[in-house]
Amino acid sequence: MFRFWKISTGIVTILGGFAFAGITPTELSEYVRVASTMVTKGVEQTIPVSVELQRLGVILKKLEQQVGSQKQAVATAQVDLEDAESEFQTQELACTRLKGEMQQLRQLTQTEDPACRQTVGYRGVSQQDIRQALAARLQSWKQATERSSALQVALQQRRAAFERLQEQFGEWQSRRDLLAQRLETLKIRQQTQTLSADSDTAVFDDADLARATELADAVDRDLRIAEARAAIGLDPLDVITELPSSEENEAVESEVDRILNGAG
Repeated sequence: MFRFWKISTGIVTILGGFAFAGITPTELSEYVRVASTMVTKGVEQTIPVSVELQRLGVILKKLEQQVGSQKQAVATAQVDLEDAESEFQTQELACTRLKGEMQQLRQLTQTEDPACRQTVGYRGVSQQDIRQALAARLQSWKQATERSSALQVALQQRRAAFERLQEQFGEWQSRRDLLAQRLETLKIRQQTQTLSADSDTAVFDDADLARATELADAVDRDLRIAEARAAIGLDPLDVITELPSSEENEAVESEVDRILNGAG
């Protein structure tokens, strides 16, 4: 956050200097755009990855809350489609019924005596009445057929829309589930990266360890020198502890000469 304010203050200062330096409004607007881009990048760079992951989790929770409304939309479209199918089937039955009535009336009109009266149910009707009823049924059948055709077109469109809605909902759910899986994977990767960074930045005080190592090396060197000297043998001069007298020197030398000459 301190870095963000530092960048913002610096940019504002620069822009203020430009304004007093005779920069044209067009040039100043261009610099403002550049500054805005720099501020945006600065803010993005200052936001930790952990915060972005938490933000992604918030977005996923919002998506989970939308599941209910999405299902409601799909269920509503399904019921509307079922109602449209039922209405179309009812209209088709009405067309079939009217067609059957026209067939019956048409059969009644097929008589040799136009003035003959026929009994329909408990009433006596003339050919003219039958023809009027036939004309009325024909008009009703045409209207019913026209409405049935319109309902069929609307039903096809509604069915296609419902199928698209189902497909979109399925794709939406798949993308949401995939995003949830990616979030869990990113969390694991972020935790691993954090542990690795903590291990790399860990600081140990190795001053005592270095001094102890140096002391051990020095002791080891002294011991190796002493061991090498012991392996070489004693220096004859090392046995001289004190200076002997001249008589003692003569006696010692005489004895040594005898030994060396083989006389002893």
